Amino acid sequence: MGGSSEKLANRRKRPRRCVGCGREEPKKGLMRVVRSPDGIVSLDVTGRAPGRGAYLCADAECVKKAMKKNALARALKQPVDPDIYHLAEEAAIERGKQASARG
Repeated sequence: MGGSSEKLANRRKRPRRCVGCGREEPKKGLMRVVRSPDGIVSLDVTGRAPGRGAYLCADAECVKKAMKKNALARALKQPVDPDIYHLAEEAAIERGKQASARG
């Protein structure tokens, strides 16, 4: 009998597409920006916040590309404050530091 935990285990992990460069990666390798149901755009550190999401590579250059193309605004279907791009860029730099420190 197929229990719900069995269904979750067999669930396919879909890659997400970065709005900056278009590269497909697993969700864990990307940062999520979310537009909440009340219209607030923020960086989603948990990856589980409710609302419409868009993904960016954890790379500062990729965030700059997304900013130049205004990609988050198009993906979230709402204007995005430039501060969100700066927060994402800082988070990408921090992730890079953590990854290089690990090995």
